[in-house]
Amino acid sequence: KRFVHLLQWFSTWGPQMFLAYNSQKSQPITNKQECEREGGFCVFPIGGSCRFPFAPIGKCSTWTLCCKK
Repeated sequence: KRFVHLLQWFSTWGPQMFLAYNSQKSQPITNKQECEREGGFCVFPIGGSCRFPFAPIGKCSTWTLCCKK
C-alpha cells in the first residue's frame, strides 16, 4: 500500500516538478562565449564526456563539450 501511495505521488507531482525545473533553465549553450559566460570551459571529450567532478552543460562546437562543476 505504501508503494502504491509513493507511485501515485510521483506520477502526480513528478512531471510538474520536472517542468518547473526545466522552465528555470536558460537556452542551451551552443558556443564557447556562452559556455564561458555560464562559468564553464570547453573540452574535447576524451572517453565520452567531461571528467569527474565536472558535468556537461552544453556544446561549444560540434566536437567539444562545455563542462561545469
